[in-house]
Amino acid sequence: MKINLLDLEISSKLKYQMMFFACAFIHTVFFLVFSFFKIYMLMAFNIFSITLYIVGAYACGTDNFEKHALKWIILIYVEITLHAIACTVHLGYETYFFLYAMVELSISAYMLYFACDKRIFARMILIFVCTSLLAFAGCQIYLSFMPPIFNWYFGRYLTDGMISLMRLMNISFCTVIVFVFSVLFVIEINLLIRKLNEAYDKLSYTAMHDSLTGLYNRHSLRDFFESLTESGNEYCVALGDIDNFKKVNDTYGHDCGDEVLVTVSDIIRESIAEQDLACRWGGEEILIIMRGARSDCLERMNGIRSRINASIVESGSTSISVTMTFGFADCHEVENSEKNHMDSIVILVDRRLYKGKNSGKNVIISGETDNA
Repeated sequence: MKINLLDLEISSKLKYQMMFFACAFIHTVFFLVFSFFKIYMLMAFNIFSITLYIVGAYACGTDNFEKHALKWIILIYVEITLHAIACTVHLGYETYFFLYAMVELSISAYMLYFACDKRIFARMILIFVCTSLLAFAGCQIYLSFMPPIFNWYFGRYLTDGMISLMRLMNISFCTVIVFVFSVLFVIEINLLIRKLNEAYDKLSYTAMHDSLTGLYNRHSLRDFFESLTESGNEYCVALGDIDNFKKVNDTYGHDCGDEVLVTVSDIIRESIAEQDLACRWGGEEILIIMRGARSDCLERMNGIRSRINASIVESGSTSISVTMTFGFADCHEVENSEKNHMDSIVILVDRRLYKGKNSGKNVIISGETDNA
């Protein structure tokens, strides 16, 4: 089974849990490194950090976590900033702990984007950026006048091997963090785009289709007519009306009338070709447009009328027979004018439909004098 990474949907709780566990893991590594080099103040700081992120991972499982997501983002930002400051003033810039203060701005922007509205997002990003700049400036000012705390307080100096190890560790962690959150961001954006496209498709379908029958509505028909006339292909139009539909509604109720209308619509939709179109013209009227020569389309319309005539709609304990009357015309029977061609052919088939209703129903009227 092939899985597309971009199709994955990561819940907010899972995303926060991943972040909390990743931070707890990184601080555990820091704790071990600082323990090895006996840097006790930073060991204590990382014990606090590990505890914080374990508590955060546990809090993700609660139902109201998302209500407090902004507070957790602020708390994480403060912890990372303070940790970067503490490590930098203790060990110096050459260990690259200041990278975390840079990386966290991108991560914070990502987390804030999905956790709060635009106004709060802009405000918090501005605060975070200003705070990070002040932190950098403060560390730079301190280290310009004072050596790292590890040097003067412990009376020791970091060896080249210690500096290289910490530098490699921090570069590696920051690279992985940026990569992982970049992938998460791409997945989130792809998910948002997919949902937007689905919403657009749904709205487009709703705008072009009748909600009850699933057939096209009359508002979507004009573009289809224009493309059909511009193509120069032969086509025919039929307008059908369900016989005695008002009597069905009055006798059995509107729910039963809807069942009759849906049944007839399903038969028509299943009977026409893929390149044809069926439209609920209004009430119990259905307009059908078929591509092809007159004789072929008329034969197919007779098949549709026969299938409708053979259908039975069950309503409770009552079985209802259904028939339908059609007016039929081909595209050559009206003037091919872009402005009034559609209206002209609809008027023609409507007139023939009316004639069919007055001549006994359950027929197809295809000419001014002939019944097909």
